[in-house]
Amino acid sequence: MESTKLKNFIIVLLLLLNLVFLFFVGHQERQSRQYEASTRENTTKILKNNGIDLLEDIIPWEDDLPPLKVTRDREREAQLAQELLGEVQAPRDTGFVLYEGARGKLHISRSGEFTLTLNEPEPAGDNWQESALTLLRGLDFQGQVIHAELLGNGGKRATIWQVLDGHPVFNCQVEANWDANGLLELEGRRLNGKAEEDAAGGSRLEVTTLIIRFLDGLRERDTTCSEIRSITPGYLYAAGLTPYATLTPAWYLETDNGDYLLDCTSGKLSLLQEN
Repeated sequence: MESTKLKNFIIVLLLLLNLVFLFFVGHQERQSRQYEASTRENTTKILKNNGIDLLEDIIPWEDDLPPLKVTRDREREAQLAQELLGEVQAPRDTGFVLYEGARGKLHISRSGEFTLTLNEPEPAGDNWQESALTLLRGLDFQGQVIHAELLGNGGKRATIWQVLDGHPVFNCQVEANWDANGLLELEGRRLNGKAEEDAAGGSRLEVTTLIIRFLDGLRERDTTCSEIRSITPGYLYAAGLTPYATLTPAWYLETDNGDYLLDCTSGKLSLLQEN
């Protein structure tokens, strides 16, 4: 009898403990939601108080891209050159590595700059931009056309961002040039190896802090804007003296008074064309 009462007491006690635990979890979740809502409201207020309009839902609240690093893969590079150009001569390394084959020439630097020149124009067809994207895929470059224009005498030009796992690398861009007969040349910068997470890459700033750094950056430049039209999360590429290049999380902000890049670890603001 006493044993049954003890068991019932323990069961009731465990049920009460579970109820208390669920209460605290629910309370914490409510506090978290309230804090998140307050943060979003205060962030948009900061912008509006500085005369800048935007829709709250264009701010990438959930952006959590990590810092990455890229180590050059010379073996993969040579393989791509041969697949693209046919049998290549022994590459010459004079700062830029030159691969030369029957189809054309490919110059590649350690920092990712490259030029692909074709001996014969690549027929473009009606979807002329796709001819450049196809060639770039042959260089492990997944691309997104951000600007295209028709020139005189049948010429064309397109600017293409590299895209990594669905996110643009803002300063890895390629310019593609066509004449009336087809695609002639690709020139720009690409990631020259596989990206992996960089544990030493620094921590990201909070969204509200990034908005404040954006405003500070505008003031330092003695300029302003009245509207943020879009914010796109992505990466900034940098190659230095280390054996690897870095990919730093960044925002691309399109405004009514210029397009900017905001480093999400340092808060540094720059114009798109400065990168």
